[in-house]
Amino acid sequence: MFHRVIWGQGGNTMLAEMINSIARKPVVSPTFNNWTRAELQRSNRQHGELADAFEAGDAEWAETSMKAHLLSSRASYWRIGGERKRTDAADTGEEASGDEAKGL
Repeated sequence: MFHRVIWGQGGNTMLAEMINSIARKPVVSPTFNNWTRAELQRSNRQHGELADAFEAGDAEWAETSMKAHLLSSRASYWRIGGERKRTDAADTGEEASGDEAKGL
């Protein structure tokens, strides 16, 4: 819900729908269920930081907070993707390489 509120603030429904179909459904939703408790807590703290920055009207703070949120979410995605690659490789007897282990 948090993300939809943020997307809606831009007033561009086409962009919000595109983000939802390109990022949220295929990437965020499947990986979110595999986040650790620490990753979920960090994400929730970051949402609070973003809300505080928006409320303060501080664009620089919001931008910096959003960048940190995106980078840490990417790290979680890579961790989960790497675990999946390693599991798939173990099932087939292959070894995941560096980029594959990151989910790239």
